[in-house]
Amino acid sequence: GDNRQGEFLLGEFELKSDVSIIAAPVLSKEAWIMAESKNIPVTILPGTAELSVDGTLSAKTSLAERGEGGDLLLTFGKIPLIKSVKEKIVPKEGSTWWSGKGRVGDGYTIEVTNGLGKAATVLLKDRVPVSAQEKITVEIEKTEPSPTERDEKGILTWKLALSPGETKRVEVIYKMQYPSDETVIFR
Repeated sequence: GDNRQGEFLLGEFELKSDVSIIAAPVLSKEAWIMAESKNIPVTILPGTAELSVDGTLSAKTSLAERGEGGDLLLTFGKIPLIKSVKEKIVPKEGSTWWSGKGRVGDGYTIEVTNGLGKAATVLLKDRVPVSAQEKITVEIEKTEPSPTERDEKGILTWKLALSPGETKRVEVIYKMQYPSDETVIFR
């Protein structure tokens, strides 16, 4: 060749996917559009890809190799009009907040707001501490509303249906016990 870059179409295919709006306030106040394809019918070689929403370029990404039958998760970018804000719950004087040497009570609220002109279902994801040692216990006291899903890593997921302009609030309170002569480090 003459060292000029060229593109060759080797084929094309479509992947059926489930599209979700994911809010993870610990990562960003703005939600993300995510598409997940399970059991893909072709092998995908590593390279760059342009992602479009309704025919408009929304993101560029790098794809890792995925074998036939694997799963593929793509992020299509942020939705600035769907926001989530996480705030720690500050105990009020005279409350029954549970703390002292060897025990800690903690909690937070998350507010998710739909600023779109249409209804949206948002998957809110957050994490509570999980102990890596038997002598440390973590007990969730309250989750209001109850999460749709909770995994072994402490990731809680709520499926929130939001009307245009609507805000929903989630509250999580947990307590942790540990040997009083030790210090706990959160990672």
